[in-house]
Amino acid sequence: MKDKSKANRNPNRELEKLRKELAELKEWKERYKALFDRSLFCVFVHDFEGNFIDANRAALNLLGYKRKEIPSLSLSSLIDDEQLPLALKTMTEIRESGLQRKPTQYKLGKRDGGFVWVETEASLINKDGAPYAILGIARDITEEKRAEEALRQREKKYRNIFESLYDVYYRTDREGLITEISPSVRRQAGYDPEDVIGHPVTDFYCDPSAREVFTKKLKETGSINDYELQLLAKDGRVIDVSVSSRIVFDDEGGPLGVEGVLRDITTRKQAEEALRESETKYRSMVEHSIQGIFTVQDFRVVYANEALSHTIGYTAEELQSLPPKKLRTLVHPEDQDLVWGRMKDRLEGKKVPSHYELKAIRKDGAVIWAEMISSRIEYRGKPAVQGAVIDITDRKQAEEQIRASLKEKEVMLREIHHRVKNNMQIILSLLRIQSRLVPDQETREMFKQSQNRIRSMALIHEALYKSDDLANIDFSEYISRMTTHLLSLYREEIGQVRINKETQGILLDINKAIPCGLIISELISNALKHAFPGRKDGEIFIKMKQDKRGKYTLVVKDTGVGFPEKLDFRDAKTLGLQLVTDLVSQLQGKIELQMKEGTEFTIRF
Repeated sequence: MKDKSKANRNPNRELEKLRKELAELKEWKERYKALFDRSLFCVFVHDFEGNFIDANRAALNLLGYKRKEIPSLSLSSLIDDEQLPLALKTMTEIRESGLQRKPTQYKLGKRDGGFVWVETEASLINKDGAPYAILGIARDITEEKRAEEALRQREKKYRNIFESLYDVYYRTDREGLITEISPSVRRQAGYDPEDVIGHPVTDFYCDPSAREVFTKKLKETGSINDYELQLLAKDGRVIDVSVSSRIVFDDEGGPLGVEGVLRDITTRKQAEEALRESETKYRSMVEHSIQGIFTVQDFRVVYANEALSHTIGYTAEELQSLPPKKLRTLVHPEDQDLVWGRMKDRLEGKKVPSHYELKAIRKDGAVIWAEMISSRIEYRGKPAVQGAVIDITDRKQAEEQIRASLKEKEVMLREIHHRVKNNMQIILSLLRIQSRLVPDQETREMFKQSQNRIRSMALIHEALYKSDDLANIDFSEYISRMTTHLLSLYREEIGQVRINKETQGILLDINKAIPCGLIISELISNALKHAFPGRKDGEIFIKMKQDKRGKYTLVVKDTGVGFPEKLDFRDAKTLGLQLVTDLVSQLQGKIELQMKEGTEFTIRF
């Protein structure tokens, strides 16, 4: 008997069913392929060695590769070297356990050398009941990572700023307990942040009652700026601080606490106190000064002390109310251009003398002499002139009396010098007459030398009589006149002997001029008489100079036969050389003799 089940089978029907299943399978395959390629997520398939088997379009586009390059890709070529061990470990765990791996973040290299960050989940793929490969689904999180990195950098930046703050930032909760404070509290008050956090703000107030005032103001306004109070440092010091605070609210408008900034102003307060003390001392000194002190701005008096009021006759209020034109009239017309011109130049920043004398007119019309010192200052942000004035009328009158007295004495001294010179001229005349009556040549020579000495002294008095300065004599002019006289006196004996002089700019008082003049007269006379025997020409040099210390050097030199070698001029019996030695001692000087190409005397005093 035939099997009915086999007989009932229809081969065509079985074939149709198979075809239908194959069609459905193909349709599912096409759907899977479309889903695989068109997925917005990146999908990777790789074997257990990490070599890629397949990747969808999103993955290829993300990394910049083409489909034909898939066989050349592997985990080791894409994943960052630091993360590769993690990827290999994850792959091993999935293969051994068959479980899906939780999301893991990797940094993948792109074909162009860049990189992307992805978050991937991996699971095992089986084929014919056995593990075949690993499927990874990844999401591009590059922008998220960049945002996270930017956030970290901002947090790092603000943390650095927070930790390097000079001022102290703090924050409290609604009960007033400190919840956060910057490390700068250590530098300013000596506390570590841990010493402060959790404590009430009032623990650090010098005056706890100040908290009530501060809290009241903060509640009324919501914020306070530059509120000054005193806090206690860890070492017990009192610190002056300036507080700027505000109330912090939650999203519903409820107060969360207070945040603010404390700035240590101890140094500033000390400086302000020192400035106040200095201003007090300065004001006291100015107010009680015997000098009149004023400040002028825009050609108006903005300050005047009592001494100035006493000097000029106007009260400080009257001076400050004077318009510029009226203020100008307080200076004598002769000095107005000087005073106000310099003041204008000084206000413009030009350099002008700061010390000068002027004539001023008091309120009662009296003219007084004043001495003024002024300087440019900044007053309330604008340039001004500050000055000090002192009445010197009495001094000027005394100076005038002294000048008149000196003029009288100068006239008298000139008359004395004139009379002394005249008397010496009379003596010269008497000696000249007397010498004519003496038959002996040697005696007449003695008279002649005496006349020369008297003539030298007479020339000194004549120079003083004619000089504008009675204290000093133009010694160069004096030497010229004296040598001219000596040359004329010995002209018949010396022929063409010349005297050369280098004595310009030498001034001597009478105490030095008379002995110095006599020395020169003796040495020149001695040279004219003895240096050129039988000769009709020669030279005599006179040089005189003064060094920086005020010491003088006088050189008298001739080109004659020279001084006798065996003769010591200091022990000479002649009156002239004895006189020279005595006069040098009188000048507290020293004399030297050199005999080289003539005779040279050097005298230093």
